[in-house]
Amino acid sequence: MPKFTENELEQGTESAQLTDKTEKRFMALVKRLKAAYDICSGSEGVAQAERDRIHFYLAVCSIVFKLTRGHAPDTAQMNARVREMMTEALKADGVEEIFKLGEDGAEARNIFDDDYSGQNRKNQASKHEDQSSPAASCQSD
Repeated sequence: MPKFTENELEQGTESAQLTDKTEKRFMALVKRLKAAYDICSGSEGVAQAERDRIHFYLAVCSIVFKLTRGHAPDTAQMNARVREMMTEALKADGVEEIFKLGEDGAEARNIFDDDYSGQNRKNQASKHEDQSSPAASCQSD
C-alpha cells in the first residue's frame, strides 16, 4: 500500500472540500471509482501507479467522510464489534449445550428433540424482542 505524506492528504482533503458542491461531486465520483476498482482490482491491466492514485482518492474520501459525517468507526472498532457479535453468536443455547456435553455431570440432550427445539425458538424470540424494543434502539454502540 502506498504511503502518502500528511501534506498530500491534507491538500487533497482541502481541494475536495472547496465548496459543498465540489465535496458532494468528489464523494460521488470516488464511490463510483471504488465500485469500478472492486470489479477490476484483480486484473493485471491496472498498473501500480493507477492503484496508488486510486488508494490516494480513497484515503482522501475517508478523511472527508470522517470530518463531515461525524464519528465513523475505524477498523479496530469494527473488528472489536465483529468479535463481540461472534462471541454472542457462539453463546447461543444450542452451542452452549454442545460444549457442556463434554463436562463431567452434564446431562445428555438431544438437540433435535421437538421439546428442545421449541424451547430454543422461544429463547431466540425473546432475545429478538429485547433487541427490537424502543429502549434498545436508543442505545449507542
